[in-house]
Amino acid sequence: MAFRQGEFKLHLVTQGAYGRPPERVVHEQPLLYHLGEDPGERFDVAGRYPDVVGMLERAVAAHREAMNERPPLFDRRLQPVHD
Repeated sequence: MAFRQGEFKLHLVTQGAYGRPPERVVHEQPLLYHLGEDPGERFDVAGRYPDVVGMLERAVAAHREAMNERPPLFDRRLQPVHD
């Protein structure tokens, strides 16, 4: 949903916590926040730092490519036990 590197945080998806508003939004153009200047993440600065957006998007893509997704272990534990 988000990726942080240094003082920058890139939001790919935003939504309210615990089912509260705002609704889930998958951002076509990610939001970028400079946490050193705006720790409350109120001001999107993606237009000021397009190079940082590109760098973070490439880092996210590399991370996703390196992931080896498997079914959650917790889901298997919820399956009924058959004797």
